Amino acid sequence: MDPGLRRLNGLPREEAEAELRTCCASRRWAAQVAAKRPFADRAALWAASAAAMDGLDWGDVEEALRAHPRIGERAGGASREAAWSRGEQAGMADAGDDLKAASPRATGSTSGGSGTCS
Repeated sequence: MDPGLRRLNGLPREEAEAELRTCCASRRWAAQVAAKRPFADRAALWAASAAAMDGLDWGDVEEALRAHPRIGERAGGASREAAWSRGEQAGMADAGDDLKAASPRATGSTSGGSGTCS
């Protein structure tokens, strides 16, 4: 079994939820995924994640989006989440002017994203 999956399966519920929120900051998503443990393999984890994602309402999505910098902004700090975010955002540095102009930051959109957790 994958060592990370073994670790997730062995964590107390609250710690598992906190760990999952590093991937998607929706508390409802994290609670639902954590409740499905133990996972036999990654496919089972992904299935639980997808099922939980399907049950989110827009407020849950907004909660998850608020945890991420807006497109083109860089996350500060030394946390794992900040490092992941910086890696995700780095692609905008090489984006064409047309893509940069269409980004929510340039257009003034307040939605913060496409409506999905990533």
